Amino acid sequence: MTTTTLHAIFTLPAVFGIKVATLDSVMTFQRIAAVMREHPDKLLITGEDRFLGYSLMMGARSALIGMGAALIELQASLLRSFASGDDRAFLRLFCAAGCVQPGDVPRSRGRLHPTHAVGRSPRRA
Repeated sequence: MTTTTLHAIFTLPAVFGIKVATLDSVMTFQRIAAVMREHPDKLLITGEDRFLGYSLMMGARSALIGMGAALIELQASLLRSFASGDDRAFLRLFCAAGCVQPGDVPRSRGRLHPTHAVGRSPRRA
């Protein structure tokens, strides 16, 4: 979608925002975020599991991502720390969330390992 098309879409009164989920294209997200800065009344919703923290830093004000179904507390904590300006917690959670790759979620007896949500690796038995 071209930048001109995006601007045209965002001028429509019925459009309140856009959800961006490119899977791995940081450059596409950056381009769309730049367009969104010219439409501050519109909402940028990130769908970027693989760079959630960065997408918030680029201007996303909401998130609708698959990781939220598996790592609920990690996602919620990341969003809270960003909104509150807790840079130290945001950076720690940003690193934990950024290390999540498809199919690479630590598991313990078939469930998500709880230590992953706080950025620690599970101990090996």
